[in-house]
Amino acid sequence: MKLNHKAVSSLEAILILAVIALIGGAGYSVYHTNKTISGTYTAASQDSGATEKTSAQQTTGSHELVIKEWNVKMTVPASLKTVTYKYKKPDAITDSISLHSTLQDSLMASCPYARTDPWGVNQQPNGVSHSAGLLIVGEFSYARVYPQAGCEDQLSVMQTLEAGFKAMFQSITKS
Repeated sequence: MKLNHKAVSSLEAILILAVIALIGGAGYSVYHTNKTISGTYTAASQDSGATEKTSAQQTTGSHELVIKEWNVKMTVPASLKTVTYKYKKPDAITDSISLHSTLQDSLMASCPYARTDPWGVNQQPNGVSHSAGLLIVGEFSYARVYPQAGCEDQLSVMQTLEAGFKAMFQSITKS
């Protein structure tokens, strides 16, 4: 019996292309889902409507941090100086931002956890979660993310950070 080698080669090529297409599609899906959008907003950039990064620091009063992806804003206490956020969409239901203050940069190396971004906010549609401490604004619920412990040798800075980020969370309103 003779095999039709052209037909076998064509079938192999089609299968190889199908596997490559599936791997490419899965890779794109993972990339798109985990894409992170970052923003830096200070009093100087927010007042002018600009979104470029700046190193200016606010030393008196307060300003607003606008989370464009959520159409909300938060009041940033002067104690936190410049605040940045990173937006993530970890799953189909939850959106997340991590918050970072320049005050965190002053922490000593003995507190590496707080130098990263342990503070943040999660957003979900109303009714998805019934946890205590949720803040409801419009059709969304917001949950605060914060460190549970650590950095006792830097307690005063940690308390300032915690109080500032808590005040920001409590000030969430539609923009």
